[in-house]
Amino acid sequence: MKARITIGAMVLCCLLVLTGCSKQEGEWKNAAQKNTVAAFRQYLGLYPSGPHSADAHTRIEELEWQSAFFSRSKDQLESCIKNYPRSANVEKAKEVLWEIEWPPVKVDKANSITIFTGGIGVMRGTIIYSLSGFFGGGRAKPPQPAGPNRVFIWRTFAPEERDRAAKDGLRTGVAYLKTDRGQYKVIRKVDLQKSDAQLCAEFGVKK
Repeated sequence: MKARITIGAMVLCCLLVLTGCSKQEGEWKNAAQKNTVAAFRQYLGLYPSGPHSADAHTRIEELEWQSAFFSRSKDQLESCIKNYPRSANVEKAKEVLWEIEWPPVKVDKANSITIFTGGIGVMRGTIIYSLSGFFGGGRAKPPQPAGPNRVFIWRTFAPEERDRAAKDGLRTGVAYLKTDRGQYKVIRKVDLQKSDAQLCAEFGVKK
């Protein structure tokens, strides 16, 4: 009699285990079909150590990165960087955050372009000079660049420039438009493998 009870109990336990596994697999298939952060979190809430828990965490991370990049939300990107600091997406997210902080402007043609290397800049383009401005004669204005589109590019920064560049959001390999107020607005990234003449030509300026 005892043997029969023991065997019956074992059978019942097996049935319960199988039922539990079946239910767990059903919850996982449901979450995978919905493919949302909420669905995977619900699965983890029910089975935090379940056989698919690692997959659920991975899918949550992937979906959160996808949402952050698609929306270009500053809050979402910063949250992902904080929550997933070892992700391969961190550097890309930092690039997007920088673009959000300093949005680009459209400039196809420049009046002058200055390219800096180690603190020394060489300017190309048309400049209007007023000699009397140099020598203080009359009411003449000092020399002014011809036209509003003054473009600046840094190949490298001098050591004394780095702190100011970081504060102003300036980077190497990026073309900037300098406004009348002395602010720099991002135009686009440029290829520093190109020569000065090639960079100037991109903006219609002859070296």
